[in-house]
Amino acid sequence: MFNFYPPIRWFGVLALAVSLAGLAAAAIPVFRSGKPLLPIYVAADAVPAERAAAEELARVLQVMSGLAWRVQVEKTPGGNGFYVGRTHAVAPHGPGLKPTPDLVAPQAGEIGPDGIRIRSLGGSVFLEGATPEATGFAVAWLLQREGGVRWYAPGPTGEIIPRRPEWVLPDLDLVREPAYVSREIYGTKTRDGSEWARHNGLRSRLEFSHALTRVFPPEIMAAHPEWCSLVRGARLGPASPGDNTWQPNLALPETAAFAAQAAAAALAQEPARASFSLAMNDSVRFDQGSATRALVEPLRYFRGRPDYSPLVFTFTNRAAEAVTRTNPGHYLGCLAYFWCENPPPFRVNPQVVPFITTDRTQYYDPGYRADDLALMSRWGESGVRAFGLWEYAEGAGFLVPRVPVTVLAAAVQEGWRRGARGYFAEMEAQPGFDTFKAWMLAQLLWDPARTMIALADDFYPGYYGPAADPMRWFFECCEAQWMAQAGAPSWLKFYQQEDQALLFPPDVCRALRARLDQAARRALGDASATARVEQTSRAFAVTEAFVEFDTIRRKLFALAGDETAPGVETETAITGAIRQLGQARARLRETWDRAPGMAATDPLFFTRNDPVPRLLWLAGRADVLAPRRILDAAGVDAQPGSSWRIMAEVFGPGSVPTAANLAANSSFGKSAAGSQEPRFLYPHSGAVPADWELRAMPTETGKVALTDRAAPGSGRALRVEGAWDTQLYQWLPAAPGGVYLATAQLRGQSSPGGDSALFLKFRTAAGQPTGVFGMQALPKGTTAAWRTAALADRAPADAAWVGIGVVATRQAPGDWLEIRAVELRDGKGEENL
Repeated sequence: MFNFYPPIRWFGVLALAVSLAGLAAAAIPVFRSGKPLLPIYVAADAVPAERAAAEELARVLQVMSGLAWRVQVEKTPGGNGFYVGRTHAVAPHGPGLKPTPDLVAPQAGEIGPDGIRIRSLGGSVFLEGATPEATGFAVAWLLQREGGVRWYAPGPTGEIIPRRPEWVLPDLDLVREPAYVSREIYGTKTRDGSEWARHNGLRSRLEFSHALTRVFPPEIMAAHPEWCSLVRGARLGPASPGDNTWQPNLALPETAAFAAQAAAAALAQEPARASFSLAMNDSVRFDQGSATRALVEPLRYFRGRPDYSPLVFTFTNRAAEAVTRTNPGHYLGCLAYFWCENPPPFRVNPQVVPFITTDRTQYYDPGYRADDLALMSRWGESGVRAFGLWEYAEGAGFLVPRVPVTVLAAAVQEGWRRGARGYFAEMEAQPGFDTFKAWMLAQLLWDPARTMIALADDFYPGYYGPAADPMRWFFECCEAQWMAQAGAPSWLKFYQQEDQALLFPPDVCRALRARLDQAARRALGDASATARVEQTSRAFAVTEAFVEFDTIRRKLFALAGDETAPGVETETAITGAIRQLGQARARLRETWDRAPGMAATDPLFFTRNDPVPRLLWLAGRADVLAPRRILDAAGVDAQPGSSWRIMAEVFGPGSVPTAANLAANSSFGKSAAGSQEPRFLYPHSGAVPADWELRAMPTETGKVALTDRAAPGSGRALRVEGAWDTQLYQWLPAAPGGVYLATAQLRGQSSPGGDSALFLKFRTAAGQPTGVFGMQALPKGTTAAWRTAALADRAPADAAWVGIGVVATRQAPGDWLEIRAVELRDGKGEENL
C-alpha cells in the first residue's frame, strides 16, 4: 500500500470539524452477511477518469466480497454509498480541493493535482481527487490502506485482493498528496504496466527529457544553418527528424529565443500543461566555436568529464527569462546530464526544473554516494525552486540480479530532503528480479518516510506467501553481492557488459539456488506463490548459465598467453574447453528462452567477446589442419556459418591467407598531420596515426598518443589512457560473401566494467550495421606481453563495408592499452602468414 507523506494539507480543519461533527460515523459497513451495503455512485456528468475510478472500486469489491457491484448515477436525494469524484452529494459539505496552478510552488489553500480527499460523512464515503485523474488515486489509497489490496506487480500475478466475509471501514477524514509531484517509472507502458502504475500512484507531471531535436526540426535548421553547431570544423545538424545525436549551438542568443517561442506557443496552446522540456539532445556533440568556448573555458571537469553546465544553463536561463514573462507559473524542464550534471557557476532561473541524471546504484562506493548527495544539495541551492532525479534503475541490460534497493530508496529520501520534487526511473524491469524494486520506489515517491524494513515486511509475505523468508534471504543476498563489489564506480557500470558475472561467482550461485529450491518447497500448495517463485527461479537460471559460460570463457582466454601454438596436450585441453563453452552457450540460450521476462536483455551482448578464434588462429599458424581438427573433436559449432568454423576455413588446405593487408598504415609508421582536435578537449593527446579514424569521448585524463615502445621492426604502438569510449578504426570496401581475417597486437591493464578489444563488423551501403558484431578483448588484469587478437567472419550478402578497429571503454584509474599491427586480410592466399 502507499501511505502518504507530509505535508498533509488541512483546509479550514477546525471549522470543518465542527460543522461536520454530527455527520461522522464511528464505523461504516461496506458489506456483511452476503449483502452489499454501500452502493457506488458517480455524478451524472462524471468525466471518464472519475467513472473509471468508480468501476475499479466496483471490480475490486466484487472480487473481495463475491457479491455483485455496479456503478450507479447518483440520485437526489441519495442514500448512503461510495460517492466517487466531485458528486452533487458532496457539494453541501464544503468546496472541493483547489489544485494549484503552480506545480512546484503551491500557495496556502492549494494542493497538487494528484492530491486526494477521503471522508466518511453521514454513513457515506466520499472519494475525491484534486483533479479528475487523481480520483483513481483516492480509490487505490482506500483499497490498499483500509482493504489490504496490493498491486505488487503488473498483471493478474501481482494483484492481491483479500477475500473476506465482511468489510467495515473506520471513520475517515483525510487529505493527502504525494511528496514527489511528478513520478514515473519507465517501462510500464503496456496495458498491465499502466494499470500497475496508476494503482501505485504514479503520474508524470513534468516534462524534462531529450527534446531539442523536436524544438529544432530539420526544416528549421536548414533555414538557419548558423544555428548548427561547429564540430571538428563542419556544421552539424539533424540528419533526420528523429536524429538525437547532435546539438544546436546553445551559445547563441537566437537559439534560446527560438526555443522560448516554441515553449511559449506550446504552453499557450495547452494552459494546463505544467512544463515544457528544453533538455539537450542525447549527444555531446556540442558546438566548438568561439562563443561556446568563451562560456566553458577554462575547461572544468566533473566526474572526469568536461563540465558544459555554463553553456547548457546559459541557454536554459535565456529561454526561461522569456517564458517567465509570457507564461508565468510554467516551468522549463531539462536534464543535468553527463556533461552538465554539475550546477553552473551562476544562479539558475527559478522556472527551470533540472533532472539530475546519476546512476545511484553506484552508491556501493561511499565516496560516490557522498559526492552525489552533495550534488543534490548544490542543485537545491542553485536558484531553482525544485529539481528532479533521473535514476538508472535498469534491470534490462543485466543477466544478474541488479537489486541495490536500499541505496535506491536512500536516494529518493535524501533527494526529497534536498528539494527534489520530480522522479524518473529508467527501468526496463526483469520481472523475476525487479518486482520489489519497482514497487518500493512507487511507495516512496508518495511517502519517503517509509522505511525499507516496513516495505519489505509488507512485500515479501504479501507477494511470496509461505515462501517469504527464503525469497527475502535470496534478494538480500543478491543486494549484498552488488554492494560488495570492488573497483571504481561509473555510470551504468556493467550495462550489457560481461564482467557483471564476476559479482555472482559459482559458489554464490549455488547458495542462492538452494534458497530458491527451499522457497519452491514452501510454496507448494499455493499456486500464486509457486508461480512467483518460479518466475524468479527461471530468471536466475539465466544468471547461473551465464556465470557458467563466463567461467569457461575466462579459462579459454587464459590459454596460450605466450603466443605459442598449442602442443598436443594443450590442443586436447583447448578441444575440451571449446566443447564446454559451446555447450554452456547453448544452455544460456535455452534458459533465456524459458525466461520470457528476460527478453529485453539479449545474451548476444554477453557472448560476443570470443576467445576461440584466437586459439584457432594460433593453432592454424603451426598446422593448417589443426583448427578443423579441434572443432571436429569438440563437436560444436561445426556449421559453416559460425565464426569458429570460418576461422578454421581460413586455414583450410590451399587457402591460408597471404593476401595483402587491406588496412592502411597498420604499423602506424606514418603520423597524421595533427593530433586530436579540438585541442582544448584533448589537451594530453599527442601524435596519432594517419589513415585511421580516431573517435574518443573527451575525459579529464584522456590521452591517445603514438609511442616508440613497440618491438624493433614492428612499427609504433598507440597508447590509450583515461578512455570512456575511444575507437580507432578503418572502413574498407567489402565483397559480399568474402571471408575477412582481422588481427591486432594488444597489451595493457583492463579493469572489470571496461573492455580493450579488437572488433570486426560490417555495414550496408546505406551505413546500417549488418551481420554479427565480433569482438575479442584483453583478459582482465595486466597483460604485459604483446598478445595477438584474431577474428574471422564472412561478409553478409548485403554488406558493402567491412570495419576493423580497436576500442577501449570505461578505463578505470591505472588502466591503459597499447595497440600495434592492426591488419585486415581477405582470406585468400596460399602461403602461411
